[in-house]
Amino acid sequence: MSAIQTTVVLAMTADGKISAVDPKAPRESDATDQAHLEYQASLADLLLVGAGTIRAEGGTFTIRNPELLAAREVRGQSPQPITCVVSGSLDLSLDLPFLSQDIERWIFTTRTGLKRSSDTTTLQKLAELIDLGDTCDSLPSESR
Repeated sequence: MSAIQTTVVLAMTADGKISAVDPKAPRESDATDQAHLEYQASLADLLLVGAGTIRAEGGTFTIRNPELLAAREVRGQSPQPITCVVSGSLDLSLDLPFLSQDIERWIFTTRTGLKRSSDTTTLQKLAELIDLGDTCDSLPSESR
């Protein structure tokens, strides 16, 4: 049995904030930080993203550096890691660029989200929907 390795990469300000008060506010990424994030993502098989982040940003992070893409190929990985979104409500607009990016998508949701969403059938064609059960009470509200 092989060990599962988990790496967590977070970006936050010195006062501990992960995002601006206004989620639509422009963010200027430092080139060194961006390169580090891309390197870490290039090693991953799966990226975990909250639904609030996908709603605010529209899409998910993808690897663009040709050397990192080549290294993934040598390791036998797909060109991009799977992006896994956590959405208890399944409240995701079908217009999100995320749903048309050239990546594999998984969406963790609840049985309630699957029943309530009028877009479940379409979303099932665009992503692997994974039923977590009746509720996601432990999820932060922005992930619902």
